[in-house]
Amino acid sequence: MKAENRNASHPVNAMLNYAYAVKLAQMQIQAIADGYDPTLGIMHNSKRGSAALILDLIEPERPRIDAMILAFTHRRKFAAADFVIRANGDCRLSPQLARVVAQIGASPNV
Repeated sequence: MKAENRNASHPVNAMLNYAYAVKLAQMQIQAIADGYDPTLGIMHNSKRGSAALILDLIEPERPRIDAMILAFTHRRKFAAADFVIRANGDCRLSPQLARVVAQIGASPNV
């Protein structure tokens, strides 16, 4: 799975999307290691190359990721350098912030 911000226009959405992408990748690796086909989902359609099963499995994890990112935003003071706003309005994370958010997404508590 490709980690992307999916056109986030707000810094919190950019952090959430990045944390979801990290968790999705982690879950896909685990599902394949456990012998599951990640393309065979129940709730999500399986498009060519889509990890529909993993998209199904992430749904119960979203509230935990949301809570951890929101708690993180309350603890940390952000600087303009933490984000990059592209010409089209997309908000991206700086590499330094992306590393921190990746750790949140990969947390076993999520």
